Amino acid sequence: MDALGAQQQQTATDGGPIHQQQQQTPEQQQQQQMNQQPTSPPPQRSNFKAKEPPVFHRDRKLLKGWVADMREYIQLSDIQVSKQLGFMRQYFFQFLKQWYDKTQRSTSLFVNVEDLFTRLSERSPDPNKQTDLRGEVWNVRCQGNEGVHKYSVRFNDIAEGIVDMSEIDLMYNYIRGLPDEVRKKVRRRKPDSLNTAMKDAEEAEQLLSGGRKKDYGGQGRDRRSDSHPLLRLQSQSNDGPVPMDLNRISRIYSLSQDEIKRHIQENRCFNYHAVGHSAHQCRNRKQQ
Repeated sequence: MDALGAQQQQTATDGGPIHQQQQQTPEQQQQQQMNQQPTSPPPQRSNFKAKEPPVFHRDRKLLKGWVADMREYIQLSDIQVSKQLGFMRQYFFQFLKQWYDKTQRSTSLFVNVEDLFTRLSERSPDPNKQTDLRGEVWNVRCQGNEGVHKYSVRFNDIAEGIVDMSEIDLMYNYIRGLPDEVRKKVRRRKPDSLNTAMKDAEEAEQLLSGGRKKDYGGQGRDRRSDSHPLLRLQSQSNDGPVPMDLNRISRIYSLSQDEIKRHIQENRCFNYHAVGHSAHQCRNRKQQ
């Protein structure tokens, strides 16, 4: 056997280079297949957007569902823990925002959103207390030289605990308790919210006092509250009867729907609430 034949025989016998290239272990084959596969694209970011919860208006019956929606929204929106409390505040109604701010200025701050949820549930309204608060907000008045600002703060302290009174009714009671001169100016401005009425009252006080704190000498009880409108009609036309638009009347006079219907049934004047003539026939409607 020549040298070439001996070399080929030796290669075939001991598994030389030619044989090693043709035979692979299962692990090597699997690794080779993985290396040959194309690289997968990066995962696409989901376009899913969590449903934004509504503003919470202190309705105890809706609290449980609102809390669940808010928890889910915070989780899906990936809001940092340090920002969650401040984020929650924007979903509170006006008086809950005031309650939140007052708590955060006190020594018993909210620890986290769960602590906030717990304290919200503890604010369940007591029916007897609600009756007392409605009586207080009806009778509250700006006293002596208290000033409009302190009166507004005191009014808010009472109003923020009431859960079943509309903002229009609150605004009506607030304006009733203002000093006579301030009250007249606020009525002329026809505010459409409690906040606006409070701002108008402070501005009116500044104008009346020339920038100085005004002493009203115990005024503030509206002795004519039952015979004066909260706000006057914008139209002073005498050209015949005007159709009764209850929503419009409610906005102008800040009366509840039931009060408006009672005025119509009893033929009461919407300007001075007197029986026997309508607002259209009122001789004193241009007077404030």
